[in-house]
Amino acid sequence: MQSIQDTTEQEMDTMWAELVTKNPTQEQLWQLVRLVPYLRERAWKEFLKKNPTREDLKQMMEDYCNDHVRSYPGRRIIECFMDRNALEIVIKKAPELTSEAALMVIANPQNDSLVFILQRIQDKTILEKAGQALLKLYPTQIELIAIINSGTPESGKRAAQMLMANESLTDQSISSILHIFPEFAVQIWNKYRLTMGNYPLEVIFKIKPALPFCVEAARMLLGRSTRFSELFELLKHVPELREETWKKLVSMELPENWLKAIERDVPELASRVKPLLDGLEEKRKSAPRTADVICDEIRVLRMKTKKDLTKFD
Repeated sequence: MQSIQDTTEQEMDTMWAELVTKNPTQEQLWQLVRLVPYLRERAWKEFLKKNPTREDLKQMMEDYCNDHVRSYPGRRIIECFMDRNALEIVIKKAPELTSEAALMVIANPQNDSLVFILQRIQDKTILEKAGQALLKLYPTQIELIAIINSGTPESGKRAAQMLMANESLTDQSISSILHIFPEFAVQIWNKYRLTMGNYPLEVIFKIKPALPFCVEAARMLLGRSTRFSELFELLKHVPELREETWKKLVSMELPENWLKAIERDVPELASRVKPLLDGLEEKRKSAPRTADVICDEIRVLRMKTKKDLTKFD
């Protein structure tokens, strides 16, 4: 005695044999792939005979369906249409195919696709392969930075060395190298110290603040900077220059939030910060009650409370 399932499958076989004689459309075949597991493989093979375009396949991946079904158009894109845009579609819509798509790109490398892999994929083995492939394609400085920022040990170090062969480097290039490969700090300092901007100087002095060249970088930044954020980092990390940095800061008109940041993060200076905070409080109390003053007080009060004052009982 046949089961209901056997009977149903026989009926589907009969209907399928009839359907293929009627030249079904791509849309009709795709609906069978999506909704009828028993006919899925046959419907997909018939669908491929229609030579679907990249746009057809992309639209199919946008349809509502489970990951397994979405992998059908995903794999076809990988096989026939793989480039940077296709890679983005696959990663977004069929993440389980990410490694497969990335390896296809690496086998047929293009600069922009490899950079996309370096910026979006986490697999360390694939990242290293992508970095090595990009190094062979005469990468630009921006592409070398992408290799470095991916954190790949071998290709990243080689990219850093290629960058440092240039007589001049952007601050972005210098900072990327220093963040990932601090062992190059002395070499970078000796070659680029006269041309580097403030941010690389900050990165350098944070590497090992006690080292002579790091202190020299910090001193150079102290002489240049008028930004609180940079001077604040010096105050926290370079005790040798704390007195000079403090003098420069207090020569500026420090608002309350800056002073409180110093009091919190540099407790050695708390006793000097308190009189300045008290002075601001006295000034606030004696100031005319203008709309600006009242709005400032409301903002301060709002920050002091955890209660959501935007809701009313």
